[in-house]
Order: sequence, then C-alpha cells, then structure tokens
Amino acid sequence: MKYCRNCGNRLDDLDTYCSSCGAQAEDTQSSSNNTQDKRTTVEDSINNLTESASKNFEALICFICGIASLTLGTFICAIVSLVFAKIAKEKGQDNDKTGAMFCKVGAICSKVCIALSVLSAVVLIVCSIVFWI
Repeated sequence: MKYCRNCGNRLDDLDTYCSSCGAQAEDTQSSSNNTQDKRTTVEDSINNLTESASKNFEALICFICGIASLTLGTFICAIVSLVFAKIAKEKGQDNDKTGAMFCKVGAICSKVCIALSVLSAVVLIVCSIVFWI
C-alpha cells in the first residue's frame, strides 16, 4: 500500500495519480531509495560533524569558552579560551578550516572580554578616585 506524498491520501498499488489531489504517485521503490539516500546523507553529516569536533577538540573548547566569556563577562573563561587557542595552534588545529574558525572566534571573544574587564576596572578606579576627593 502506498500513500500520496502531497496530501497523504491512500493509493492503490497500481495508481499513477492521486484521486484526491491529482499529484503523480511516487513509485514505492524509488520512495524507499529516496528515504535511504536522505538517511545516508544525514548519517554522513553527523559523522563528519563528530569527526570534525573530535579532531578540533581544543579549538572547540576555545570557541565555547570565548563565547561564554563574552556572554557571561567572566575573565577566567577568557583566559581559558586563550590557553586552549594556543594549544589548538600548537596541535595544528588552526590549519583546518573549522578549527581555524573556532580558534579565531574564541580568541576574538576572549580578547574583547579582557578589554572590557580592563576598561571596567579603569573606570571603577577613576570613579573611586574622583568621588573619594
């Protein structure tokens, strides 16, 4: 038994068109091949992503800590991110396109967080001096 891919109407095995919406009935064999092809493509994408993440682990940690440092404003995450960026570069992970992107974004976010932390400290010190007098 097959169903219309357009409206879901139940079709007989010999139907070439849907009696409900008029869409051409898809051959069951090609439909199952299509589903198998899509499943294979999704599995390949997941495998590629997993392989890339494990190959660029330190770069990924750099990226995550960099984003965390910027969003949470934590100085420690920024330092950890920069340390992992250095480790990733030493391991050559910045030569890979994905690893390079992770390293670059993580390092930029960390440097921005450190700059904002230093700026906040300077403003705090200046305000303390001004209002102390």
